[in-house]
Amino acid sequence: MKHTVSLAVVMALILVTWASAQDLEKAKQEGHLVFYTSWGLSDADYVIKIFEKKYPFLKIELARSTSEKTLNRLLTEHRAQSFLGDVEQLGKEFKNVFKVD
Repeated sequence: MKHTVSLAVVMALILVTWASAQDLEKAKQEGHLVFYTSWGLSDADYVIKIFEKKYPFLKIELARSTSEKTLNRLLTEHRAQSFLGDVEQLGKEFKNVFKVD
């Protein structure tokens, strides 16, 4: 459990600092952000609460599923050039799937 909480804290910090000014303006216009994750509900909620505290004008839409299903969803969106998710968290076994050499 300690490892999971530590990971959630690190991811929360990453999400809180991710936005460039241009991205932030686009996000403000949309008013929400879609977060794909395979985390448990308590870990995801922890990260979302921190993010929404820093960016209260954004509401996070949580899309939870297994890493495999999330990967399939991302690949389908990529093929269709229709990106619905804004932030994704996949298991470490998928860390190089989207790596470009």
